[in-house]
Amino acid sequence: MIPTVLVVGASGSGKTTLIERMLPLLRGRGFVVGTVKHASRGFEVDQGGKDSARHFGAGSATTLLVGPDEQVLFRRVAPEPLHALVARFFEGCDVVLAEGFSWELGPRVLVHRRGVVPKPLPAPDVVLLAVTDEPLGYRVEVRPDEVGTVADAIAAHVDGRTDDG
Repeated sequence: MIPTVLVVGASGSGKTTLIERMLPLLRGRGFVVGTVKHASRGFEVDQGGKDSARHFGAGSATTLLVGPDEQVLFRRVAPEPLHALVARFFEGCDVVLAEGFSWELGPRVLVHRRGVVPKPLPAPDVVLLAVTDEPLGYRVEVRPDEVGTVADAIAAHVDGRTDDG
């Protein structure tokens, strides 16, 4: 089972920025890292009017957009649990960072920013650490600029994990 760390917090709290800044640090530590983002309001990867968007918009069940060194797959499917998606799409990764998915079970990096209306805070026992600009009362809290500390915590979690993930 591939270890998965949930990066959770309110919209606008800095989750995507944190992941962008952590990826090179984790890769520099030798990890193959996958990411998955939950888009609660939907998304549009290809701009409207482009061929793949037109295919999918016309009702294609599956549309694969293939470039010289990347692919994007659009599929109409019933929602699946995160662990099923990780098992299917992230073979070869050492860790997956899942942005959002706050309803799923698993260790979390909580991202919180003063002035952004927070979602309900997760229980302390599932939070590896909180990235925050104000005290929240978690065992480990770091400032948003302490990305190396966040990467260290994730690396330690992956290196110290048990076979159950």
